[in-house]
Amino acid sequence: MHTSETLRDAFRYLYPDELPLLKSLPILIDRSPCVVVNIGAGSGTSGLAFLESRQDLILHTIDITKEDSPFGCLYAERQVCEAAGYILGKNWFQHHGDSKALAVTWQYGPVDLVFVDGAHEEEDCAGDILGWLPHIRAGGLMAVHDYKKGDLAPNPNGPHPLVWGGVDLAVDRLLVGKYDIIAHVDSLIVFRVDK
Repeated sequence: MHTSETLRDAFRYLYPDELPLLKSLPILIDRSPCVVVNIGAGSGTSGLAFLESRQDLILHTIDITKEDSPFGCLYAERQVCEAAGYILGKNWFQHHGDSKALAVTWQYGPVDLVFVDGAHEEEDCAGDILGWLPHIRAGGLMAVHDYKKGDLAPNPNGPHPLVWGGVDLAVDRLLVGKYDIIAHVDSLIVFRVDK
C-alpha cells in the first residue's frame, strides 16, 4: 500500500517540497465538502495526496489515458487509491477524456481547487486554464505544475528536468498579474481565484 509520499519517492513526478504544498491546498478551503478537479492522473500521487488531505474532499480526476501506461493513467491512480482504502464513486471519481472538453460539459457544480498537470503544450495548458477558471468558486484555487522548471537547479530527487515552455507561456499570459499568487514552490504555482 502506498501513500502520496511513497509514490512521490518512487516516481518523482513532483519535487520533494511540492508534495506538502499540494496536500495543504484543500485545507485552505473553508467550505465542506471541498471539491477538487485533478487534471492528469500520473501515477496517482496527486490524487492520493488530495484524498489524504481531508475526509470531506470530493475528487474528480481527469485523464486522456485510461489503461495502464508508463506515462500516467487513470488505471494507475485507481490501483493506488483503492489499495489505500478509497472507493471509486463515493468521494472520488474518474473521468476518461480530454479535460478541456469535459470543462465545456461539466455538470457537477462549482469546484474549490483545480490542479492543472495534463498536456503541457501552450494550447493545451491554456485550454485547461480557460476552461476550468469559470468553474472555480470565488476565493478558490488554481494550481499549475511544471511552471518555470527551467529556472530550477537540477535535483536528483525531482522530476525529469524537461522544461515545458508552453506551461510557462500559458500561465504568464492567463494567470500572472490577474490573480494573486499564494504560493510558488519549485515548479508548482498556486493562484487565488477572486471573481
